Amino acid sequence: MEMDEIFYACRNCLNRRVRVYMRSGEIFEGTVVNVDPDYLYLDGSSASISSKKVKVKGFFNPLITTLVLFDLLAIALI
Repeated sequence: MEMDEIFYACRNCLNRRVRVYMRSGEIFEGTVVNVDPDYLYLDGSSASISSKKVKVKGFFNPLITTLVLFDLLAIALI
């Protein structure tokens, strides 16, 4: 899938609760609060549901998880 397709798929999920599957095997749940051409921003009131931990650099709100669109494998509404 092209980056534009991923971006628009994520834009369609704005303000909706989703489960995000990453290429690394990590899985996240949360509400999509913003999308830009490079990143997906999830409301972090629900933590990562995988066993791995993620280090997020450059974003200081601990309740927001920043995910790189390039690493996104799938996104599902829940």
